[in-house]
Amino acid sequence: MLESLGVGGADGIGGLARTVKSGLSDALFARVHGNNLIYNMCWEDPRTDREAMALDETSRVVVITSAGCNALDYLLDAPAEVLAVDMNPRQNALLALKVSALRTLAFEDLFRFFGDGWHPQAERVYRTAMRPELSETEQRFWDNRIEMFQSRGARKTFYYRGTCGAMAWAVMRHFRSLPGVGPALDTLLEATTLAEQQRIYLPIEERLWTGLVGRASRSDLFSSLLGVPESQRSLVEASHAGGFMGFIRESVREVLAFRPIADNYFWRGYIRGQYSMGCCPEYLRPEQAERLRTLTDRLSIRTGTVTSVLEEQPEASVSHFVMLDHQDWMAAHAQEAHATEWSEILRSGRAGGSVLLRSANRGRGHLPKSIGSAVSWDDALAQRLHTLDRVGSYASFHVGRLNK
Repeated sequence: MLESLGVGGADGIGGLARTVKSGLSDALFARVHGNNLIYNMCWEDPRTDREAMALDETSRVVVITSAGCNALDYLLDAPAEVLAVDMNPRQNALLALKVSALRTLAFEDLFRFFGDGWHPQAERVYRTAMRPELSETEQRFWDNRIEMFQSRGARKTFYYRGTCGAMAWAVMRHFRSLPGVGPALDTLLEATTLAEQQRIYLPIEERLWTGLVGRASRSDLFSSLLGVPESQRSLVEASHAGGFMGFIRESVREVLAFRPIADNYFWRGYIRGQYSMGCCPEYLRPEQAERLRTLTDRLSIRTGTVTSVLEEQPEASVSHFVMLDHQDWMAAHAQEAHATEWSEILRSGRAGGSVLLRSANRGRGHLPKSIGSAVSWDDALAQRLHTLDRVGSYASFHVGRLNK
């Protein structure tokens, strides 16, 4: 059978096994995320992005939408345009819902939806105020899903909805079942010094990673629910001595014990299932929400691939590209498309513009060789910002400058 497939010997058998495993893992990832809202919050720190980009009134930014929080954050620098692109129309529908809330709701209602993660009159507020601002496609999506904000069932808030939210809820439910862990995590979020964070976190660390979570982390389903495809998991396992779980453990320790927690709304959102007025994305602060009302007309939302959207942009018209981590997947599964995407970045990008990447890879060996000298990489800036990142879930951060 193996020989009939052109596979022979131990290396061939091993290669086939890896190919089959990768294919099954990718199929599982697609099954888990197909037709779903995956991300209910962005998992990249916009504060580091904005420092790296230094936006001004002439900037045109292309960013992968994800949950849309960061596209709104970039608008606060008043660039000429922020163009949010995603292949998943559900992610774009979430950003559109946030924009409609910013435009139509009083701040108290806006914060109930996206700060508390639920609203006692979600259906009424959505129907009367937010829905008319949406396209027909976006209306069809939210007409059937506005219950995500109605605090029904076990997962009471929006931040425990969607694929990654459901995973966060399951993990936190397990953690809270462990003696003393739930109260410790809640206390940790209120810590005001690193010494206090370490005093709270380090004694409970071992309890977090043994038992159920330790066993589950070895499965493809676990990483798929986290939004991590097999290609990224393999990158982590190849570059980290402790494997995938060792990387997660070290990342969580770094963020929760050795970086200030007071304004870390990313981890608060999943530990508590909601933000607080003092710890939330910028678009949920009263003064910033008011300012964004006047800036949302500078936001464009497009469904499609990065390449398809860039092909429509004039030459040298885009000043900044925020590519998140999607090139990890492209490098493993779509190398020709990966090279084409970079060709469009270089064509549509302005000289001196920037490209921001995050990766499960510690280096840039996964990028197309065709980039050559067209991009200069500012490793010193990237590393400094990487150590300030409040999320801490990527192995590396890269800031490139276009030399054209």
